Amino acid sequence: MIIDRQIIKEVLISFGLPRAIIDEMDNYPAISMHIQDTPDVFISCHDDKLWMWSLLPFGLNKIDSPGALRIIDILSSTLNGADGAGVFMLQTDNGLELKASMTATNFNSSESVKLTIEGFIRKLQGIISEVN
Repeated sequence: MIIDRQIIKEVLISFGLPRAIIDEMDNYPAISMHIQDTPDVFISCHDDKLWMWSLLPFGLNKIDSPGALRIIDILSSTLNGADGAGVFMLQTDNGLELKASMTATNFNSSESVKLTIEGFIRKLQGIISEVN
């Protein structure tokens, strides 16, 4: 099942992204959402998956033991609509990233996609607040 890009476009409009950028969505590998006091959240569609990710503004060396336990708690809680384990953190060449994906079969409506992206953003903000 291929992702319904129209649903994604509706959701991005609801987040306040300019229509001119959304109309060009198919020409770019990812779209960046700028959120106040939060690192950019990138959205990308590939075949049957919607990917969400953000480059965290710190490295693993900035996370202390109590913070790590709270971050594990955030990561292990369910993200409705997301695939598998939900949200995960990984070290990449660019730094530490928070990621999640959503399969097209989970796209019941634009509202379900919006709720999943909002949940991802809340988890991102929670992790950042644990380190700061």
